[in-house]
Amino acid sequence: MNPNIIVISSPQSVRSENRKLVEFFELGLEQFHVRKPDFTDFDMMNYLSQIPEKYREYIQELQKRKLNTPIYAIGGIQPEDVSQILEAGVFGVAVSSVISEAKDIQGVFSQFKDALSF
Repeated sequence: MNPNIIVISSPQSVRSENRKLVEFFELGLEQFHVRKPDFTDFDMMNYLSQIPEKYREYIQELQKRKLNTPIYAIGGIQPEDVSQILEAGVFGVAVSSVISEAKDIQGVFSQFKDALSF
């Protein structure tokens, strides 16, 4: 398996999050973790229904994993940190605010993707 990026949602509702998520998938995102602790089952079904079906498998995959889950680094990671993090033996990086709060979301995502495909 190649190292990859996991994008983690904000725990709060974010305007146009689903639109941004589709853009991430179109850029090559393969794993997305929905973290919405206050969502009811109905809220979650509504949230997922707004994401094209062809991308939903990338969201569900993380929820299905029970054992042998690859280890991901998380917390304050910048694109320039990725090579050193991978050398430490982790499988990939999980990012949230560094992407969701970026002025150039696609640019930052692409930087991470490039850093992971060295």
